[in-house]
This record gives sequence, C-alpha cells and structure tokens, in this order.
Amino acid sequence: MDEDGNSYSTGYFKTGMQEQGNQFIYPDCEASYNCSDFLFLMKRDKNGKLLWMRYTIGNARPSDLAIDKDGFINMVGTVYSNKISFSTPTDTLLNLKRPNKDAAIFICKYDKNGQPVKTKILSQERYEHAYTFIMDDEDNLYIGGSFIYYLYKKRSDTKQSYLVYKFDKNWDLVWEKAGDTTGISGISEMDFDDKNNLIVTGSYVNNLKIGGKILQPENPYNSQKPFVAKYNSDGQFQWISEVVSETGYGVGCNIACDTKGNSFVIVNSPSNTAFLSKINQKGELDWQLKIGSSVTFSDMILDDKNDVYLSGAGSYATFPTKGIELFSFQNRGSTDFFMVKYSSKGNLEWLKVGGGKRTDYCESIALYGDKLIAFVFRLV
Repeated sequence: MDEDGNSYSTGYFKTGMQEQGNQFIYPDCEASYNCSDFLFLMKRDKNGKLLWMRYTIGNARPSDLAIDKDGFINMVGTVYSNKISFSTPTDTLLNLKRPNKDAAIFICKYDKNGQPVKTKILSQERYEHAYTFIMDDEDNLYIGGSFIYYLYKKRSDTKQSYLVYKFDKNWDLVWEKAGDTTGISGISEMDFDDKNNLIVTGSYVNNLKIGGKILQPENPYNSQKPFVAKYNSDGQFQWISEVVSETGYGVGCNIACDTKGNSFVIVNSPSNTAFLSKINQKGELDWQLKIGSSVTFSDMILDDKNDVYLSGAGSYATFPTKGIELFSFQNRGSTDFFMVKYSSKGNLEWLKVGGGKRTDYCESIALYGDKLIAFVFRLV
C-alpha cells in the first residue's frame, strides 16, 4: 500500500479474468493447459475501487511488488517466453526480449498511472527464477529465488540451487550469492532486520552449502528441510539456523523482522501442519507454536508494536497460544481462509475465518493505520 491508502496487487491468469462481471482481458488461447501465464497488476483506492489494471503478453509470473521512496511501483518476476510485452495506459505494448532461451528474472518500474518507465531482464543463462523481492531505504533491490542446472555426468538430471542478488538503485549488480552443491535449495522470502541485515528463509533437500557451511542430514529421506540465514548489507554471511520446525521438515515460506532484531518465521510442512517461530538476532529459538492439522499459510506482517498477523487457508486448524486456551475452526467439504493475530510473545489475540461452500483463499494482507486489508479470492 502507498501513503494515500491505495493498494496494489499482482498475480497471473490463463484463459481470462473478470471482476464482478467486468471482463478485463481474454488472451488468444482456448486450451487452458497450453495457455501462457498472463501477469496482471491492479491499483485500487482506499475504498477498494479499481483505478487501473495492467497486464503482460507472454509467459511470466510475478514474485513481489515494492514501492520505492519516490512512489514508483517496482515489480519483479520470472519470464519463460522469448519476450514479454507490458501494457500501458494508452493500450500500447512495451516489448522486452529475453537475451537467451533460458528462463530469466525481469524487473519493471511503473509510475502512479501505471506507465512502465523502466524495464530490464536479468539473465546469466542458467534458468533463474525469482520467488521474493524487497527494497531497502536507499532503493537497493534484493531478489531471492533459485537457478536450475544440469549434472555434468547425467544431463537428464536437473538440480535447483538457491540464489540471492543485490542490485543498486540503477539496477546494477552489487553482489550475488548462489548455491554450489548437488542438493536442491531455494529462497522463499526475505526481510531486513533493525540493522538492515538481510534475513532469508527457504528450504533444501539432501544438502546445502551456504557461507562456507555445509548442512547435510544423516537421514535426508529426500524431504525438504527449512532454514533461516543472515547476511549483512555487504553480502557477508553471518549465520544459518534450522530451529524453525519441530519435526525438522517443511518449507520456510514467510519471514518478518521486528524492531529488536528478532525474526518471525512460518514453516509449512508436508503434513499440512505449520510452525510459527520467533528467533533472536543470533538465530536462536525464542518460542515456537505448532499449528495444525490442515492449514497452509500465505502471508505474515508485523505492526508497529511487533505483533504478528498471519493469513492462509485450510479445512481444519487448531491455533495454540502460550497460555492454555486454544482457538480452532472446522468446515465441511471446502477450504476457508483465515486471519490470525499473535502478540510478540506468542499469545493468540484473535482468529477470523471466512468463506463459503466453495474454495476460498487469503493470499496477502497489509496494514493501513489500524485497518487490516486482505486479498481474498474464490475458486469457481
């Protein structure tokens, strides 16, 4: 959200997109399984009224949005087609070609009217994918994700390793961190702590080499293991921690840092059980809550008191608190969305559940003053 209370949302669609009966765009594609992923960007006023919508032609998916200090909307994502075309307020297209055949990361900057003012494709010919993106107070860009490569002796076997970029405000590369082991890894989300250090979370399978340290479980079972790592603003590795899952398995999918150097981390596990953990500035566990048993989290934010707001969806869940009370919900035959608030000490403040007979999701939340704004959609 911007300073005026306008909200911005992004995503992708295949065969068409409507809102309250208003048709926006139908791509020239009839067989949905062969259609490209068409990316969109929407701006709404503080009352939820749609002000404009922009889209892309070409196969692409967004990762995140960020508003810089001059009010420009910055979007980062992954492009899979040979080129990507950005729509403009005059319905003309701004074309951007991919330099090679590999998937690549793109950046696009929009003004407040939805006009693309700067675009760039970042590619080092290794199938790079962007999963998360944030900006600091100096408009430096940090992009996290992964890249895909082939084993030398087995070209049919592809591997995926984590990737972290820092670019300056002119989009020139400052530093890069990339995995170099035969395990599978990726960065899911990032945030800055109170000293502008970069805290990242993600997962790995079999082994992970990061900052000169190698993680290799005795019994890997080919299952994903979550981790949290810390870099300073110069890209120097500080520490890595694996304490964010009681079982040791799952994916670190959300992270948010408070004003005291602590980090809150959400792990979604294969059993649809989730873990909410608070770790200190050294990566040590302060407290952890197990939330189950059929739930997946999608977003997490903090307010100015360092209280935690979470969103997600599920068919049944029990939310613990550091006291003895438990809050739960259960539905029948569908998936409902939820929003929940915890204090910084792990005490449950409230739980809100919504939805109907169909499948409902809450993918993103934001705070504007004392209001919690949620992006909810329904599968029809």
